[in-house]
Amino acid sequence: MKKIAKTVAISGIIMASVMSCNSAMTDPTTAGGKPYEVIASVDQELWNGQVGDTIKSIFMQEIPMFNQPEPIYALVRVQPAGVKGLILQHRNLFIRKITDEVQKPLSAAHYDAYAKPQTILTVAAPDAMSLEKYLSENRREI
Repeated sequence: MKKIAKTVAISGIIMASVMSCNSAMTDPTTAGGKPYEVIASVDQELWNGQVGDTIKSIFMQEIPMFNQPEPIYALVRVQPAGVKGLILQHRNLFIRKITDEVQKPLSAAHYDAYAKPQTILTVAAPDAMSLEKYLSENRREI
């Protein structure tokens, strides 16, 4: 009887540990990336211009009251076509859209859309100049 109870207890412990390992490794809803890392979806032309400079100045501004310069976020740029798969499961995403579907710039934040915890900030504008102006004017809210 003691042998059976011991076997059942050991089997239960092994089964619980295997199940917890599998759920931690295969859970697709867990966000990747570091907490203070932002992936920016911006094409090369905009990134090298005024829009890119504005985005960099917003996300890479220095943390106030530190005794050495340290940016608020680590910023990584990807091409808009590359925002799929694992990139969509990143913790912090900044997506810019230049489209004729909007008459004036606007932004929207989405939380836990593809993973948890996740924040996706999407900014849409009709052209690059209005996008840059909108980002500059709303940098504190971003």
